[in-house]
Amino acid sequence: GSFHIFQKCLPFRVKVIHVIRQSFVYDILISIIRHLISSKYVERIHLHGTNFEDLHKELPFDILPEEYGGCGPALDFDAFWSLVDAQEPSFVESNGYGYLKTKKKQTGFAK
Repeated sequence: GSFHIFQKCLPFRVKVIHVIRQSFVYDILISIIRHLISSKYVERIHLHGTNFEDLHKELPFDILPEEYGGCGPALDFDAFWSLVDAQEPSFVESNGYGYLKTKKKQTGFAK
C-alpha cells in the first residue's frame, strides 16, 4: 500500500522529516502510522511542534526563515504558489502518462 511505496519505491532517499507546528490530530495520526512503518523511518520522523530549540539543534539558523527563529529570508507563500501555478501545464501533461488498458480479460493466475 501507500506505506510500502513511501518506504521502498520513492526515487530518492528520505534522510529525515521535520514536522513543525503540527496539531494534536497530526500527533495522533503519526502515533498510529509509526506502528505501520519500519523502525528506520520512525527514527527519521521528528515532531517539533512549536519547540524551535529542538529544530535549531538539527538545522542551521541561516537556512531557517524568520518565522521559525532563523535568520533566513521570510516565507513568501504567494510567490511559491505562483511558481506552482506556472507549472500547471507540466502537471497536466504528466497526468497523461500511464499504462495502456488492454481489452483482453485475464482469467486465472498469471504464469
